Amino acid sequence: PVIYIRVLKGHTQYSQGSPTAPHILYFWQVLEGFTQENRRAFIRFVWAQERLPTTDQEFERTGTRMMIKPFSSTGARQNPDDAFPKADTCFFNLMLPEYSSAEVLRERLLFAIHTDSDSMNADVPHDEQVRPPAGRRNPLGFLDFLQ
Repeated sequence: PVIYIRVLKGHTQYSQGSPTAPHILYFWQVLEGFTQENRRAFIRFVWAQERLPTTDQEFERTGTRMMIKPFSSTGARQNPDDAFPKADTCFFNLMLPEYSSAEVLRERLLFAIHTDSDSMNADVPHDEQVRPPAGRRNPLGFLDFLQ
């Protein structure tokens, strides 16, 4: 399935934030630059699906929307660049830290979407989830401890 970022962006709401905030602009820039494989991994991370409605009419008919919420850090993680995005897959919500650059956002988002992305898949036995599937390269090069 093809993920159309323009359509997704048109059906995204923002909780306590502005669509023109720097980290939101970085987010859309990064998502636009993703391959279709990474876009599907993102949708799986944030919504536990691999496909989206492909048209505005489908989004409206199904009542689908993505919500970007502020990220609340706890404990020692006061620097947003040290945090990873979180998702409420049941509600299609993304909690996005206020990253300082598009590159930091890209690195953190790729790590998040490719780490344990099969945990909600009941068809994959737990012991197979510990390692990335054969032939699936770690996008950032620092998950070698999983292998």
